[in-house]
Amino acid sequence: MKELNWQHLTYFIKVVECESLTKAAAQLYLSPSTLSKAITKLEKKLRIPLIVKAGRDIQVTYAGRKLAQRLVQGMTYITDSIREVQEELARTTDSLSLSSSNLFSTTYFVVPELLKSFKEKCPQTAINYTEVLSQEVVMGVMDGSYDLACLSGEEFDPSYPG
Repeated sequence: MKELNWQHLTYFIKVVECESLTKAAAQLYLSPSTLSKAITKLEKKLRIPLIVKAGRDIQVTYAGRKLAQRLVQGMTYITDSIREVQEELARTTDSLSLSSSNLFSTTYFVVPELLKSFKEKCPQTAINYTEVLSQEVVMGVMDGSYDLACLSGEEFDPSYPG
C-alpha cells in the first residue's frame, strides 16, 4: 500500500466525531466538497468503505468506526511521543519550535529548504518540528506553542467562508 496522507486520516477522524461532512468541514475550515474528496481518496487507498452517503446525511460504516477508534489511539501515541521528545530537547538546548500543516507540498518541499537554510546559520540550535492540522498551526503560533509556522495557500478553499 502506498503512503497514507496523515491529513486525510485526521479529516476522517473529525467526520466520525461530527457524524457529518458539513459539520466536520466547518471545524476543519474546509469546504464540504473538499472534505468529501479527501475521504473518497482515503477510501480508495485503503480499499475500505468508511462512510455511506445518503443525500446530505452520512453513516459511518462499522469498519470506519473501528478504523477511527484505532487511528485516534495511534495518533495520540505518536503526538504524545513527539511532544515528550521535543520538551526534553527544549530543556537541554537552544531550540526553535517550528510547525507546519502536513500538506504534501509544505512538508516535502518548503520545510526542508527552510530547515537547511536555518541550520547553516544556526548549527547549534535544535529544531522541534511538528506537523499538525492547518488551524492548529495558526492557533499554536497565536498561543506561543510554536516560534515559527509554515502554511500553504493550497490548504484553504477561498470560496469557503471558514
